[in-house]
Amino acid sequence: MLSSTFCRGSVLNIALCALLIAGSAMAQTAPVVVIEQGKIIGMHEQGRVFFRGIPYAKAPVGELRWQKPQAAPAFSGEFTASQYGPVCPQLNEINSAEDCLTINIAAPASALADNNAAKLPVLVWIHGGGFVSGSGNLKTAGSKLWNDNGVIVVSFNYRLGPLGFFAHPLLNSAHGANYGLLDMVAALKWVQTNIAAFGGDTQRVTIAGMSAGAMAVQMLMTSPLSNGLFWAAIAQSGYGTWPLPNSTRGAKSGQSAQDFAQQMLTTLSAENAAKLSAADLYKLSAEQWLQAVSGFMLPIVDDYSLIDEPGIIFSQGKQHAVPYLTGANSFDGSVFPYSGLDEGALKQLMGEQLAKLEHLYALESPTADKLGFAQLFGDARYALAAKITSEQMYKVQQPAYRYWFDYVREGSPNPALGASHGAETGALFYETAHPAIVTMRQYWLNFIKTTSPNDTNLAHWPVVNAQQQAWLVIRQNISVEPSIRSEKFKALTAVYQQRIALP
Repeated sequence: MLSSTFCRGSVLNIALCALLIAGSAMAQTAPVVVIEQGKIIGMHEQGRVFFRGIPYAKAPVGELRWQKPQAAPAFSGEFTASQYGPVCPQLNEINSAEDCLTINIAAPASALADNNAAKLPVLVWIHGGGFVSGSGNLKTAGSKLWNDNGVIVVSFNYRLGPLGFFAHPLLNSAHGANYGLLDMVAALKWVQTNIAAFGGDTQRVTIAGMSAGAMAVQMLMTSPLSNGLFWAAIAQSGYGTWPLPNSTRGAKSGQSAQDFAQQMLTTLSAENAAKLSAADLYKLSAEQWLQAVSGFMLPIVDDYSLIDEPGIIFSQGKQHAVPYLTGANSFDGSVFPYSGLDEGALKQLMGEQLAKLEHLYALESPTADKLGFAQLFGDARYALAAKITSEQMYKVQQPAYRYWFDYVREGSPNPALGASHGAETGALFYETAHPAIVTMRQYWLNFIKTTSPNDTNLAHWPVVNAQQQAWLVIRQNISVEPSIRSEKFKALTAVYQQRIALP
């Protein structure tokens, strides 16, 4: 308790007293929200409110490893949501633990005001990282653009690597093999149950993500478990047309997920892999499992959470009928060195179109530039998925909007290569005054608020359908173009169609 004598002292004492009183008042007025789990105490920061590290499911530890997420228990007393929880186990991350299923909310301060009758739209951001890294720990500045424009931002963690996507035959497969995807569904259900208490509109929830986060969006667009949990979707460099391991019988194509799991186990315990029991799988530590994966992890077609590859479900017209915005970057292949694939494996995926693609990407020489392979990887994995999935949305009578991000910041070391993987996400989440990026942000903001990116102040962004195949191209200026890399995409589309047509 401050004494009155201290506060009547010197000018310095008076100033310090004022600061302490202000700090005490801020502590007393910390934002409070009450949900089914109990009372949550948040924090004010930069004129906004934040609630971090809220458990949305029980810790998936012990017997709950490789199980569907269980409902989070009620809080014991008040829950202080001032810090992010641990990230899910991943390499080179100190603050990681299997007890990682937490969710975070960043909102305008007005969202919690008593007189705020109008609920705000919600952007649920799903982090990327190849399903082996990343977290929902957004920097404070990352949500500022959206909060300042009346959007609540939600982010969360989900299980990664073999702890998140695993189809070993010793495990009970009643709930499939995509535990990370089940976590995402649980997080979206938590949002539907609780976001109104934070000022959010349950009828205006948009899911969005980049790379693995965009693949997650494409999986959620096609999973039977996520129907009705969102009203719009944004997939930035997803890979819903990439071949996935399969744990079901009669798979059209793709590696057996069980064989892949056994290979991982052999990596960990070559001498005893065939003798291990299910209990032994649980005894291996998270750190040991992390060592079993080289490169990115892939989700699994498990006939429960994922009935087939997302691209195939889109082509069948069985995706969820919500507006869809998707696209890719001109040099998404910048991540090729980290993918776990080499040039030979990439060539093998090209099937009967290999010779043509070698010519188109200048790969015919034995000394071909590695950048050509990277460009092929980026187009085949990310851009093709944007092209094909957007072209199928007319089948569910919903609009699709497609972009091509080719904006290269001044001072970039290799501007001729194009926009690297993740560049469009950086443009969306961090401050810049460049007119093209400001316009791009407005398109995204409009889509989140209304499910259409267009307004009277912007150049019209046409929908993609059976008759119209336009791209919104984002460079130093913004334009609409009828095609991108047409010959390359024609050959890559043939690769995809031949692959999924296999018996």
